[in-house]
Amino acid sequence: MDHRVRDISNGNLSRFSEMPTGSLRCVLASVIVFLSAPSASGQTCPSGAIGNCFTSHPTPGCQDPICCASVCQIDSFCCTTTWDGQCAVIAGSVCQAPPPVDCGAAGLGSCFAAHSSPGCSIPSCCSSVCELLPTCCSVTWDAPCVSAAFQLCPPVCVPQCPANSSIETENCDTIGFGNDPCPLGTAGSGFQSLVANKAMCGDIKFVSAAGSTVGVPERDAFRITLPDPDGNGQARVSLSLLSERGTADSGTVPLFVALIRNACDGLQTAVLHAQIIDCQSASVQGCVPAGEWLAVVARGTFPTAETYPFNCLNGVQSYVLTASWNDQCGSACGTGGNCYAVHPTPGCSEAACCNAVCAVQPDCCSFSWDQACVTRAVSLCAPPIPTNDTCANAIPLGLGSTEFALVTATPSTIAAPDDCLGTGQSLGKDVWYRLRGLRGEVTLQTCGLGSFDSALVLYGASCPSSSLSAVSCSNGNPGCTQNPASAFLTFNAVCGQEYLLRVAAIGAAQGGGTLTISATLPACVACAADLNGDSQVNGTDLTALLSAWGSSGTADIDGDGVVSGADLTVLLSSWGTCP
Repeated sequence: MDHRVRDISNGNLSRFSEMPTGSLRCVLASVIVFLSAPSASGQTCPSGAIGNCFTSHPTPGCQDPICCASVCQIDSFCCTTTWDGQCAVIAGSVCQAPPPVDCGAAGLGSCFAAHSSPGCSIPSCCSSVCELLPTCCSVTWDAPCVSAAFQLCPPVCVPQCPANSSIETENCDTIGFGNDPCPLGTAGSGFQSLVANKAMCGDIKFVSAAGSTVGVPERDAFRITLPDPDGNGQARVSLSLLSERGTADSGTVPLFVALIRNACDGLQTAVLHAQIIDCQSASVQGCVPAGEWLAVVARGTFPTAETYPFNCLNGVQSYVLTASWNDQCGSACGTGGNCYAVHPTPGCSEAACCNAVCAVQPDCCSFSWDQACVTRAVSLCAPPIPTNDTCANAIPLGLGSTEFALVTATPSTIAAPDDCLGTGQSLGKDVWYRLRGLRGEVTLQTCGLGSFDSALVLYGASCPSSSLSAVSCSNGNPGCTQNPASAFLTFNAVCGQEYLLRVAAIGAAQGGGTLTISATLPACVACAADLNGDSQVNGTDLTALLSAWGSSGTADIDGDGVVSGADLTVLLSSWGTCP
């Protein structure tokens, strides 16, 4: 049993459960006195104590004798039993954090995985993260540090070639003899064929031009043969590309894949393409005429292929390309995504609107529902104003995904926080959600919106009165392959607290997409402070909470990993009969 409870109850916790509801004021006063009173034991730090003073660990004491002694003068439990979360909190208040590590030092851990030591192995990334979160370089590289690293400095990835894959056979510097679709203006031949669902592992290589050391654009073409069993002339093809973001020699130029009909067709004529951004895979699918096609992998930003400006001794930029296909190209209307938001699949959910759009613009039902399809839907189908167009009508949301469309929404008058948007930018049309039942580290994102530029603004439980009411704001998501102009935001939530979320367009941007809400902990349960399940929050529940103080488990009401004053606050605010 926790010593703190014994200090205020003289070893008899049962007296709390005997108190009537009206005694809450007395109970609260006793608990406050208990939690704030220093220990009179004069306890000193145990000899040879280990462990970081600013993080919890199972052994008593911590590695800094001065900090350890200061904490244990306040709470002797930290030096006699275990250095728990409460001890770490006290250390954060009374001790000076250690100096930051040298971001260029050898032996530091990965920037993209949590570890107990401070700092990480990539100097530039380490410096960027620690400028934002100083404790990442002085205390520990924990989950928030990892999250910041993925946003500020995405990793340079090298894709692993799956077992039993096909291997590109082109040699380095083979202008006119390799797998370029149209070398020197003449259609190539002898292309390797892609097998459905079997990866092709290849490389972007150096290709010279008349003795030039700069080279010519390198393009790798692979043949795809699309069958047509149902005889409707159409086949659905999917392309997926994962590539190395760049090497020390190649720089960080991304790759893309494009589907063209004939070898010497320009890449700008591609009916489908997928662009790599950072280290995430890119994919695309759509219905195309059956028959022979070429999937072309190139280095650059679609449709421009760039050179690989080094010789064959300096390495290559690797990739993994996978294709699949089927004959499922029937009517795309009446299923799929929102008609007023961009999505990668053809067609949309409102059959009448979809048919009207595709009658004018057939590609919307063959390839994908892009921004042109959304614009056409708005003009032909007269979508209604969203019910959650204003803060007062915010729709309740919890964990999961929900589609939204902003094309007929109206903008709110509250400006964005000063540090959220770029110079000259402002928030445009928006919709509102009320987030409930969340706990732990919560991630909000609008990834997957084509080219739609969006922002997320988080507020407290009350509708905002000014830009200063915002808790957090995000404009950008570099980790989103489909659209880095989408938004990504994280925050820590506790049970019993509601939050208002504003999903907004940037400026005059039009569109919509999917809002995804995830968290490190399961959703809150109703009346979470009723620890014994008797539909009452009373002295029995208080006894259970105090007995678990400093540990985890069911008494950790807010789900932050430790039973502490935050959980006590939730319990006391819920006192009485559960709703």
